[in-house]
Formats: sequence, structure tokens, C-alpha cells
Amino acid sequence: MYDLLKKVYDDLKKAMEEKQAVLEEMTAAYNDGTDEGKNKALALREKLDEKQKAVDELNSTYLSLLKAEKPGGDEIQDLIPAPGAEASGEGKNEKSMTREAYDSLDAGEKMKFVKSGGKITE
Repeated sequence: MYDLLKKVYDDLKKAMEEKQAVLEEMTAAYNDGTDEGKNKALALREKLDEKQKAVDELNSTYLSLLKAEKPGGDEIQDLIPAPGAEASGEGKNEKSMTREAYDSLDAGEKMKFVKSGGKITE
């Protein structure tokens, strides 16, 4: 699943860059201040719309894949501590987890745990 997520994400980044390039071209043409420049900018609108549609479709696909990767596809899982995770300290958002519990997580859960400031204990 990770390989597919990476491919879709890479395609999404590329589509966003292509859209940005068209937008910059439109802006430069319009800022030219001439009627020719304005006409060129307006002519690029269809191309910009196509690029935006591609970005929207890839973004939707990426989000669907992320949701499908979650156990049960249930967002409430984000609120439930991972197995073996326990709060460390009062009033802090830090979490700790045993190495064994961490190793039992899938790649997405590991990334989320680490990014949220989780610590691995031995």
C-alpha cells in the first residue's frame, strides 16, 4: 500500500507543479499590460482548469487511499492511543510505547506516532 500511496503522492506533487506553472504563465501574460497579454492569459484558463481538475482528482484519490489504509477506515482510531502507548507526564501530549508495541504497528501508524512526538521505550 505504501508504494501506491507514494506513487499517487508523487503524481499529485507533479500535477500541482504543472498547475502552478500555468498559473505563473497566466499571471505574467496578464501583467504584461497589453491586450495581447490579457488575451493570452484568458486563453490559458482552459489549460489551468484542466490542471486543477487533475490536482483535485489525484488529491481525492490520495485521501481515499489514506482513509482505506486505516483499520476499519474509522477516523475515531486517530483518537485512540496505539496499543502499548501510554501518556508520559501530566498535561503533556507526549506518548511512550514499548519497542514491541511499536514494531507491531504498520508504517502509517509508526509515522503518525513519531510525528506526534511519541517516544519508544525499551
